[in-house]
Amino acid sequence: MAEPSSLQKAGRAVPCIRHIRDEFQLDAAGQGIVGEDTPAFRDSVLARIPRGRLGEISDIGAAVQYLASDHADMASGAVLFIDGGWTIV
Repeated sequence: MAEPSSLQKAGRAVPCIRHIRDEFQLDAAGQGIVGEDTPAFRDSVLARIPRGRLGEISDIGAAVQYLASDHADMASGAVLFIDGGWTIV
């Protein structure tokens, strides 16, 4: 998983900014913890996720679908974290 600051810097890189008017945009979906592992691991991780559940592949897919759609036209350089609030804690 890429660091949040790395994703944010990539979306604000000068070459990307230059191409926004050319209708080129770079957005990113930052993945949180997806899936299940051992019960102990799951419990320790869930205690630190404000949403209270692990992500699913469909959660990330929905975010990527949004970023690729016309609805995200003004989201140029955006990083959408799909982590249940992990990065805000």
